[in-house]
Amino acid sequence: MQLILNGNKIVSKKIWQNNKGFSLVEILIVVGIVTIILASLLSLTVFSLKNAVLIKELNQANFLAQEASEIVRNFRDGRDWQDNGLASLDNDIAYYPEKDDSVSPAQWLLVQGEELIDQFTRKIVFSNVERDNNNNIVETGGTNDSETKKVTIIVSWKNKEIKIEKYLTNWQEE
Repeated sequence: MQLILNGNKIVSKKIWQNNKGFSLVEILIVVGIVTIILASLLSLTVFSLKNAVLIKELNQANFLAQEASEIVRNFRDGRDWQDNGLASLDNDIAYYPEKDDSVSPAQWLLVQGEELIDQFTRKIVFSNVERDNNNNIVETGGTNDSETKKVTIIVSWKNKEIKIEKYLTNWQEE
């Protein structure tokens, strides 16, 4: 309240008369801004959680693919290439690793089919390798190299997939 001297009269005047509606508008604006900020933070949190789950899945799938790669290498190293090794496996058929504890030391077997591990499907596919006249690997038009196999390891889940392709040779050939 403000007092004004007008002639001999003292007139009181209210300064905040018309500010009640203005305060309500300010509160609504602040509530709107806070709501937008909280919604943005919530969206960022959801985005971060989804990415964390995706990274965890990618790490697990990569681990399973690398593990299969090492198992295939171990399988190759522990067997005769032609008799019971990689050359004896069928081409373009899915295999999965299985540990054989009935022998000592335990050995890896490659069994036809796909392996389901939690939400992941893992398979290993072998194919023949062809080489050109310069001994380079070619997709088609070359000569079959019976001492080399192409190994494709596929780990899939949901709508995602990791694929590793390697070439393994009969390094123990005589």
